[in-house]
Amino acid sequence: MKKKKNILFLITSLSLGGAEKHVLSLAKELLESSEFSPIIASLSKEGSFYREATKAGITVLTIKRYFRYDIFVIFQLIKLLKDKRISILHTHMFYSNMVGRIAGRLAHTPVIIATEHGQSVWKNKILIELDHLTQGFVDKVITVSEISKSIRKKRERISEDKLIKIHNFVNLDEFSVAEEGNTALKTNFNLTNAPLIGMLTRLNNNKRVQDAIIALEIVVQKFPSVKLIILGEGPLRDELQKLSLKHGVAQNVLFAGFQINTRDWLSIFDLFLLLSSREDFPISLLEAMAMKKPVIATNVGGIPEVVSESEGILIKPEKPDILAEKIIWMLKNPEKAKAMGQAGLEKIKNNFTNKVIVPQIITLYKECLAAKNK
Repeated sequence: MKKKKNILFLITSLSLGGAEKHVLSLAKELLESSEFSPIIASLSKEGSFYREATKAGITVLTIKRYFRYDIFVIFQLIKLLKDKRISILHTHMFYSNMVGRIAGRLAHTPVIIATEHGQSVWKNKILIELDHLTQGFVDKVITVSEISKSIRKKRERISEDKLIKIHNFVNLDEFSVAEEGNTALKTNFNLTNAPLIGMLTRLNNNKRVQDAIIALEIVVQKFPSVKLIILGEGPLRDELQKLSLKHGVAQNVLFAGFQINTRDWLSIFDLFLLLSSREDFPISLLEAMAMKKPVIATNVGGIPEVVSESEGILIKPEKPDILAEKIIWMLKNPEKAKAMGQAGLEKIKNNFTNKVIVPQIITLYKECLAAKNK
């Protein structure tokens, strides 16, 4: 039997987030591979996805770092890459990408691939230049949306032949549809007989949860029993709770916190919102559409690559008055909303499942290895 090649996924942490969820999902898929064996290396032992990965049987290693940009992790990485005989180093997010490509080159790792999640608008000129100067160490740079690919090409000056767009994905087996939703969940949280609007997001300014709360003040005038369910944590939680009190909708908002099992919550939503000012290619959107949920989302980043007028409604960001209007329309037209949800599921099936996307990633791995063996 041909020996499997070891792939090391390097990421800063396995706490909540789309990039972390993507790494976990991809590693799970590769557990079934006859050619590759996945290992995850995290620069932090904390996080719900860390526990999920070990529970799934994935080897998860922790690399100690003592401060945010601790470059001495490079030496630990070099040893790890050599000890584990890593054939492919696949890094995720800026810091891991940076230390990984340097360590990978010094360890003579055959293939180094970096995935860029998000648009990294926070990068200063020094970080952009550092990114550009170390691109020669990388075989391929994956972006998850067309706009992210364009930004990397222009800003970091990555050559066209090095860039490849491969979208995020969702495993439909993990998001099968229950038509009635989770009735126990509805009962436990007193959510029966009410229109349920859901968000799965981080509570920071970019995600614009505040727009949903402000819009809700208008929506409750037409639908007094409506509930906005917010799944996630973040620095603005207290501020958002105060905002719901200010707008008189505190009784209509449920802050459910971070939930590792998003499927049960998604199953009870009548409508899904994603209101970011900036976005790349959100996995939460794929999950909601896989559960046949109609969506209202902002027309930014990679979102238009997923949502068209057939699957939901796109709006400009930071427009709570327009958002309220569209929510009311959705709730007044349940049959049209249901048709959008069905169309969304078909879009996911045809374009963004593990069965569609993972083979693209595996093909990339094979092509990069073959190029090194010429």
